[in-house]
Amino acid sequence: MSTSSFRRRKAWLRWLDMRAWRAGRRYYLHLLGLAALMGIVLVLWSVFIEPNRLIVRSSTVEIPGWPQGFEQCKIVALADLHVGSPHITLDKVREIVARTNEQQPDLIVLLGDYVIQGVVGGTFTDPETFTAVLKDLRAPLGVYAVLGNHDWWFGAERVTAAFQQVGIRVLTNEAIPIQRNGQTLWLAGLGDYFSHKDDIEKTVRSITTTDPVLGLTHTPDIFLKLPPPFILTLAGHTHGGQVNLPLLGRRVVPSDYGEKYAIGYVEEGSKRIFVSTGIGTSILPLRFRVPPEISVLTIKAKK
Repeated sequence: MSTSSFRRRKAWLRWLDMRAWRAGRRYYLHLLGLAALMGIVLVLWSVFIEPNRLIVRSSTVEIPGWPQGFEQCKIVALADLHVGSPHITLDKVREIVARTNEQQPDLIVLLGDYVIQGVVGGTFTDPETFTAVLKDLRAPLGVYAVLGNHDWWFGAERVTAAFQQVGIRVLTNEAIPIQRNGQTLWLAGLGDYFSHKDDIEKTVRSITTTDPVLGLTHTPDIFLKLPPPFILTLAGHTHGGQVNLPLLGRRVVPSDYGEKYAIGYVEEGSKRIFVSTGIGTSILPLRFRVPPEISVLTIKAKK
C-alpha cells in the first residue's frame, strides 16, 4: 500500500471514529435528558399529585367464626389522617367524611395519628378543629377511635377529649360490646404499641363474654400478641411505606416485621389483620404507588 493510500485510509477511519463518537454522545445525552424528565415527572407525581388523591379501596374477606349476626358487615377504616400535612386540609377532611358516608358503612373505625409533628410543608391543626368535621361521620353501629403514636406524643388527653366532645368514643385498652341481629361483637381498642401505651391484659379483662373480638390498634406489630378471641385486628401506622418502588418494594416501613404487615389483609396462622395505608403523610410529604385511601372492608362468615 502506498503512503498516500495509507494516509487516506487513516483519515477515513478517524472520520468514522469521530462520527461514531458524536452519535454516541447524542445518544447518551438523549438518555440523560429522558432520565431527567422522568425524574421531574416522578417528583411532581409523588409530591403534588398522588398525595392529593383519595381513593376508595374495597375488600371482602371471609373469616371463620365471624358471628352470623354481623354477616356482610361493612366497616370503613380511616387511618393516619395527619390533618395539616400537605393536601390534608379541612376541606379534604370534609371530602373524606362525605365519601365515607357514601359507602353506607355499618361501622366506622378511626385508627390513629390525627395530628402532625414535623411534616415538611405541614401546618398544625388542633384536634378540636378537625374533630368538629369528623363528627359528621355516620354509621348505625357507631364511630370509634384509637390513638396513634403522634396523638400520644402531642397529648392523648386532649385528643381524646376533642373526639368525645363530638360523640366519637376513643377506646384505650378497653373493650365494649356492640349488638346486631341479636348477636354480640366486642370492639377492643388498644393503646399504641409503638408508644408503649398498650395493655393487652387490661383490655382482655374488660371482655366479659366468649363472643368474638374485633381488635382496633394503630400499630400492626401488636397483633401477633393478641389472644384467640381477637378474630380480626384492624391497624394503620405503616402508610403502606408511603413509597413503593418497582422491584425494590417499600423501603421504609415503621414495623419490626418490614413489609410483612405493611398493607392489606394478612393471615398469620389463626390470626388475621387488615392494615390500611392511610390518608396523610408523615415526615416527607410524598407518596408513590401508595395513594391515600378510604379502606372499606366487608366481612363474611367463612363456612
